[in-house]
Amino acid sequence: MKKLFIVVLYKTEIRKCLTINSFIKCNLFNNPDNFFYIWDNSPVIQSEIECKFLRNLGENVDYSFHPENTPLAIVYNSIISQYQNIDYIAIFDQDTVLLDADYEKKLDSAIENNPQIDLLIPKIYTKSGLLYSPGKFIFPGKAIKLHDVKTGVIKAKNLTGITSGLIISQRFIASEHFLFNERLKLYGVDTDFFINYTKKRKYLYILSVQIEHSLSFEDYTISFEDRKKRDEERLDCLFIIYKHFYEKLFCHALNVYYKLRLWFQSQRGQK
Repeated sequence: MKKLFIVVLYKTEIRKCLTINSFIKCNLFNNPDNFFYIWDNSPVIQSEIECKFLRNLGENVDYSFHPENTPLAIVYNSIISQYQNIDYIAIFDQDTVLLDADYEKKLDSAIENNPQIDLLIPKIYTKSGLLYSPGKFIFPGKAIKLHDVKTGVIKAKNLTGITSGLIISQRFIASEHFLFNERLKLYGVDTDFFINYTKKRKYLYILSVQIEHSLSFEDYTISFEDRKKRDEERLDCLFIIYKHFYEKLFCHALNVYYKLRLWFQSQRGQK
């Protein structure tokens, strides 16, 4: 079984990438059937020391440098189109840490015992220990966090999650002619993916593995203006994702709510 692991870098040295280091600890680079593509969106190319470190990881590692900071959907589509002989594709951000040393053993077991399942996702926790993904949609554009979720095969309806850590079958991509939505630049790629997947498939698999992921809402060094910009970008993407009239009404309501929340936060900050 051949697996492709995609890692997207941005302003991070290869040796300091949390995701790549966790791959090393889990011995993923030791499996000759594992392939890796490191897509570097950083403005400055990696040093020769970093590139040598990457080359020493094995022959199945590809690297490309893109200082133009290519949108994620285009990144994923571009890489996947180059690896059509792969059975499963795993997508990762640069700050995702595999917490289970036997991650690949559990992943392979889940795939072999459930060959009909086209999407497998882990439980993703924040650094503070909060279960963040998967979540559940309560209405268009708004999902809630779950206190816990059982592992194994579950119904996909109304579930959502973050892209980092998901494993998708090449069979699904080929049979459904699936493409990530390239109208989305950064935010909303994961939401759009889960919405489209649940329209095509009834079930997905929750892996019995834990992953730790850095999330912006826990980064208190981000300025108010940057948070405001990110919230606005997240809201803008909803109008691309949702197409029906009643869905757009919910999006407009969310837009008003978040703008009011931002206004109250700015007023408190001025006192």
